[in-house]
Amino acid sequence: MKMNTKKKNMKITNEMISGFLNRATAEKMASDSSVTFNLEGDDEKAYLDSVVLEANIPHYICSTNSKHIKHSDKHISDYYASSIDGRFVFSAIAGKVLSMGYGDIENLTTQEIAEIYHQNQLYNYDMKNYVTEPARARHWGSRPHCELIIEWRWNNGVMFGNYRDRVLTYLKLHVFPEMENELTDYCESILNVQRVINILEEDIDILMDAEVFTNLNPITKTVLKSVRHDRLSLDRKALQELAKASKKKN
Repeated sequence: MKMNTKKKNMKITNEMISGFLNRATAEKMASDSSVTFNLEGDDEKAYLDSVVLEANIPHYICSTNSKHIKHSDKHISDYYASSIDGRFVFSAIAGKVLSMGYGDIENLTTQEIAEIYHQNQLYNYDMKNYVTEPARARHWGSRPHCELIIEWRWNNGVMFGNYRDRVLTYLKLHVFPEMENELTDYCESILNVQRVINILEEDIDILMDAEVFTNLNPITKTVLKSVRHDRLSLDRKALQELAKASKKKN
């Protein structure tokens, strides 16, 4: 269960950034004279909720006290998700993917498990493909809503950490790369349009006579042939008019 495929684009506005800076506590770092900004408590939760809304992130990422969670009893605490359910899924998948045995895992802290999870990109191993249905039924028997949340978090790379950690990781893994790809595609489209303009303005015969033309879509070929024909007709008409004007002068 990966991220939503139909998502609106995230809008990072000046208001969002200003809102963060206005409510954040600035701390000057003695080591390098840099300044860090921190939000805490209700301010942090409100800001994270606004990011989740703008980025259209599924509410599985939220903490129980998020405004997006209407019934906290149908959600899961950060501690239980990471330390209990996260460890359960990790044990099953790490055992198969990394050949880690019970002795390798039992004494690991949740933080160490989280590090192994990210270092080995275990979120690329779909939970349901590696944790058997009987095992899932035994573990989540009376908590099916928790299984859905854990499945989404595991598969999207946000299994461990608090609300802030999960939102930050999700932005890095999914939102930013997608927006970067969209920007790249958009820039390529602009360049391609400019290339077409250059071809049509300068010499479409270059394209028509090139080997690449033979591999074009039939409809594209027809359109280009039409443009070529129209250009030739316009060129002939222009020469005729110039000739007429020259005769009148003489």
